[in-house]
Amino acid sequence: MSFVMSRSIVTLVLLASMLTGRPHGEAVAQVSTPDASHESVQTDVPMYRGNAGRTGVMPGPGPMGQPTELWRYQIPGEVQSQPAVVDGVLYVGGEDGGVYALEAATGAEVWRFTADAPVSSSPAVVDGLVYIGSDDGTLYALEAGTGVERWAFPGTRSNASAAVSDGVVYTGSEDGFLYALDAATGAQVWSAELGAGASRSAAVAQAIVAIGDTDGIVHAVDATNGEERWRFPTEGGGIPGTIAIAQDTVYFGTQEGETHALYAVDVTTGQERWSFAAPSGETMRVPAIGDGVVYSASDDGAIYALDAATGEERWHFTTGDATGISPALVGNVLYFPSSDRTLYAVDVASGEEVWRFPIDGIALQGPTVIGGVAYIGTSFGNLYAIGSSEGDGAASASPASD
Repeated sequence: MSFVMSRSIVTLVLLASMLTGRPHGEAVAQVSTPDASHESVQTDVPMYRGNAGRTGVMPGPGPMGQPTELWRYQIPGEVQSQPAVVDGVLYVGGEDGGVYALEAATGAEVWRFTADAPVSSSPAVVDGLVYIGSDDGTLYALEAGTGVERWAFPGTRSNASAAVSDGVVYTGSEDGFLYALDAATGAQVWSAELGAGASRSAAVAQAIVAIGDTDGIVHAVDATNGEERWRFPTEGGGIPGTIAIAQDTVYFGTQEGETHALYAVDVTTGQERWSFAAPSGETMRVPAIGDGVVYSASDDGAIYALDAATGEERWHFTTGDATGISPALVGNVLYFPSSDRTLYAVDVASGEEVWRFPIDGIALQGPTVIGGVAYIGTSFGNLYAIGSSEGDGAASASPASD
């Protein structure tokens, strides 16, 4: 079922309702909007972790100085979805089963689609369609402008996010398959048997699709036909999280099992280049990668900056609680939340804090950083737009090399 409303009508309704009280789901605390000067450098963040390679690199720019809350939008239940931002519209899923399209500048609702189960995956928005999965295993393709359902595919992995590349949608399933679907129609192009359920989200780059399974194996298959290129078993039965592919290397962290590590594997051969385990032995998350450095969060409360070629530690930054959420990278600044209910910005060269901003709950996904704003949702259902205070500039817009 979908609910569609034009942007002009929604805006009038929101303005009128602000005079009489705030109904469920309305944007609040609308302090200001991003400076229009940001528009010239603003590009899109079309999918989870920024791109199909899941490198965590965002176009930015990010907030600079001590940021402020620009607006906040309330969604019933937790926000476990990382927003996508395309053409000035933000797309995000909610625990209430809603898929929301909001004006990125104001938080005004454009449309809302209601799935049959909670939506804990993150959307991919490509060529006018929004691809997002619900917790009952259904992958939906919705029209980006209206929220009208175009097609649906059953049996995908819940709380994992689809990757879209060259007209194909790639998604894993809990019953042990990796699917390639025609992005326009949802028709199956090919399927590859994994042998166990997909563990998290796939990555697509360098003509391969890489995905982990619940037996602790990472699979790399040909993106055009699904034929296996290589497989990599982790040590101690660690279950791989979401995969990232940057240049000639596949990166992934492991959880559960006897040991936890961050692995770097050759994209062509599947041979291990290095692995890194935090001194605490806690879970390592999918990293952000740029300019020869890998930035990985650990559940021990720290972000580790590692040399991408050797895995040697350059620095680590410690927060007040677990940092189980992967960071976003914009130029020379790394953005990430901690379970201490804070969003941090850290200088990537020094590991020194740039700023911190309090949020009302624990963030269950990392921020989306674009147009001078960091967008992030919390366990209390609040979606924040955090931007620069009036008169401040934006963080460096120089894209990190991936």
